[in-house]
Amino acid sequence: MSPAVTGSTTGGSFTVPQSGQSIVCTLTNTPKAASLQADKTWMVDGTPYAHGKQPDGLSATLGVAPTGNKTGPPSWGEERGGYTAGDTVKLSETTSISDSKLPGCTLTDSTVAGTGISGSPSLPASGRSVTLQEGKNSYQVTNTVACQTLTLTKQVANTHGGTRAAESWNGHLFAKAGTADRLAFDSGLKRYVATGTYALSEDQFDGYDLESITCTGGTYNADAKTITLTTGQSASCTLKNVDKPGSVT
Repeated sequence: MSPAVTGSTTGGSFTVPQSGQSIVCTLTNTPKAASLQADKTWMVDGTPYAHGKQPDGLSATLGVAPTGNKTGPPSWGEERGGYTAGDTVKLSETTSISDSKLPGCTLTDSTVAGTGISGSPSLPASGRSVTLQEGKNSYQVTNTVACQTLTLTKQVANTHGGTRAAESWNGHLFAKAGTADRLAFDSGLKRYVATGTYALSEDQFDGYDLESITCTGGTYNADAKTITLTTGQSASCTLKNVDKPGSVT
């Protein structure tokens, strides 16, 4: 005997037969699709940078497990599907800071915010698991980096007929920490440097005296001509020269 009711729907009602007819009901559930996208921001000395625009020497590789339906490693800003609502996915990252390009810079914090996450908790090295909701799940990973910078600028006062400009000292301004090689500066150049105490000096040119050194930021010792930088500090120092009376060559 055929069923009393046929068809398909996501809801409705039927009447139970009274004379021996049968009813067959099949309930089919379809998983709710989900996807995820993780974006990256770098916060370097209080300045935000989108990933790809950060200072050279900072890098981070995204980890997503499971990886979804795309081949190849995941990347920042890429939407990956192949998930269903309720899936648990672990987000992680591997960061790198180049000692040669960004000496002394350190990663001080990593946080993650986004769908289903309360606030901006830390993103530990082992990663953080998130539970996906239906539709697109968006996450923002922020890395905070503390660096030290030192800027040396030359100021020249030609009050006796001197003709040299600040650019004459390009490559002739120096900062030296302990037994490390001294760092050469052009006038106005900013360098990333490690924490420590730096002795400031310059090459002398005939007809000019180094009159003064003034610094903002860090701790300057005028007697020793040194500048000390601790974690996250930046300093800018101006070395002023005056020309001597008489002819200048």
